[in-house]
Amino acid sequence: MKTEADNKLFVHIQEELIDPKQGDEFVRHPAAGAINVFVGTTRNHHEGETVLDLYYDCYVDMAVKELRKIGLDVVNTFELEKAWIVHRIGRVPIGEASIVVAVSAAHRKQVFEATAEIMNRIKKDVPIWKKETFEDKTVWKEEKLVKGNSEK
Repeated sequence: MKTEADNKLFVHIQEELIDPKQGDEFVRHPAAGAINVFVGTTRNHHEGETVLDLYYDCYVDMAVKELRKIGLDVVNTFELEKAWIVHRIGRVPIGEASIVVAVSAAHRKQVFEATAEIMNRIKKDVPIWKKETFEDKTVWKEEKLVKGNSEK
């Protein structure tokens, strides 16, 4: 799909499975005493209903631009050695990763806070839309109901 990378930051959007080991490998650095790898997966429930799968869509160029902006800001703010952010689009079945964020820094507090900041800002600022398929309906994150269940 689309990638933006340099020696401190890697951001990517893809349709394929995400391998968290690649994030771990990218962020390793001799000055890093802490590495955090966060894997966000599709769960089988939401607000008491059974979820069958998720579907993500986006305008790839804009989403990558925003991911890079967030990544650069967080790398600088939290003095990270490196950051790796990969988001999946398309159908994401139960148990599979929709996002992986890996960061490294001198200390654990930095990596925990940086990971939370990245995730919060992605949910708030990045134009990636999520559709949840339930047993009897399909709902976009914005709570717009899509009639039927034809896109399973």
